[in-house]
Amino acid sequence: SAYLQKSQLELSAKAAGLERELAQLQEQLTTLTSLPMDVTAETLEQQRSAAELCAKEAEQQSTFIQKQANELRSRLDRSVAQVESLGQQWTAAQEALSQAQEAWALALKQQQLDETAFAALQQNFPQLPVLKQEVQSYERDKLTSVTRCLQLEQLLLGKEQPDLENLKQKQQDCKARLEALRKQLQSLLTRLTLNGRLEEQLKQLWEENKGLYSKHRDLDALWQLARGNNAQRLSFETFVLTGYFEQIISVANLHLQQMTSGRYELLRKKDRSRGNQYSGLDLEIFDSYTGSARHVSTLSGGESFKASLALALGLAEVVQRHAGGIRIETMFIDEGFGSLDAQSLDSAVDTLMSLQNSGHLVGVISHVSQLADRIPAKLAVSASPQGSSAQFIIAD
Repeated sequence: SAYLQKSQLELSAKAAGLERELAQLQEQLTTLTSLPMDVTAETLEQQRSAAELCAKEAEQQSTFIQKQANELRSRLDRSVAQVESLGQQWTAAQEALSQAQEAWALALKQQQLDETAFAALQQNFPQLPVLKQEVQSYERDKLTSVTRCLQLEQLLLGKEQPDLENLKQKQQDCKARLEALRKQLQSLLTRLTLNGRLEEQLKQLWEENKGLYSKHRDLDALWQLARGNNAQRLSFETFVLTGYFEQIISVANLHLQQMTSGRYELLRKKDRSRGNQYSGLDLEIFDSYTGSARHVSTLSGGESFKASLALALGLAEVVQRHAGGIRIETMFIDEGFGSLDAQSLDSAVDTLMSLQNSGHLVGVISHVSQLADRIPAKLAVSASPQGSSAQFIIAD
């Protein structure tokens, strides 16, 4: 290498310098031996001393130089050995480089890359540590997943495969229901927020109007009592009407007893009605034959007609009493007589005749021939292809 070559040149230069110094010393020694014989003893002694000193110095320097030369030769030998070793390493490195280049070219070829494409990929090399961590994380996750799969395979060993389509449908249904519940929750939260605001408003209104609560409570109790929300289920209006109703029933019973030969009597039902129905204007019928009262719905058709006629007559008389001079002098009765037996029909006609004798005009609309025979004045209506005709018939 360049370093070894430089060290070798430096050692060669030092060795040449030492050889030149040694030649100079030998030349000085030769000069001393060739001095003339006429030199004095003192001069010789001085020269000898100087020569000995110089020789000693030269010997010391020679020894030092020899030592350095030996060290340099040793270092040179080591350097030569190192150079030879480095040369071998260099040769091996060249061979490895050649093999690496061949492997590199083969790797590029296998990856379908060239030098330009690889140079483009080198831009991503700074990201290699991050990518390496991601790969290592992936490998760890992969190992965990594989281990988990093996465990699951052991758990599923011998078990039937579930119906995936059915499970997917259930999953979709659950997702849809979850979404619906989320919307419902959002709606409830919105409503809760709104209710919270309303609660605050109601609290404020309560603080402003709580003085009216006691007054409203008294008025509400009076209103509930008046509308019939009480133990008797009797409203104030019904309570007032019961007074008139009692009068109507009293007068109606006079006519009903006449038409039924004293068997039936109308009674106002005073017991509370079942359930939430209001009471006070319900009727019962007292049957003297059985000595007990029963509901008016148990009457036969003819008996119901008599009771209805009696109530109508009683209503007319009571209204006249309280109408301040207004008289009800005319009454029309439409049908209902066909359900009466002969005795009941006679009783009904006698009642109507008694009304007529008291100054009332009673008109009966009926197809019952037995009733027509008992009425002296009739308006007969006949139908024909030419049209309808009417004729008054008055018996002698």
